[in-house]
Amino acid sequence: HDDFKVASDTVKAVLSPDSTYACAGGNDGTVFIWNTTTGKIEKVLNKEHSSIVNAVAWHPEGRLIASCEKQRRAILWG
Repeated sequence: HDDFKVASDTVKAVLSPDSTYACAGGNDGTVFIWNTTTGKIEKVLNKEHSSIVNAVAWHPEGRLIASCEKQRRAILWG
């Protein structure tokens, strides 16, 4: 889907528990959240990771996202 493109490479996207959003980390340390209905970026989480985000995961209730970078630093976003 062309609407799900960003300016940097991303790792595998994961869906929120209700499938409303998709989240992926970028090679520049940015985390992107898309609305799966519209295909548009809803939120960009940046300025926290210093290297490629190689994993993201949703909390089972969908309120939090955990992201982990190559340098072994994890961030919990709320």
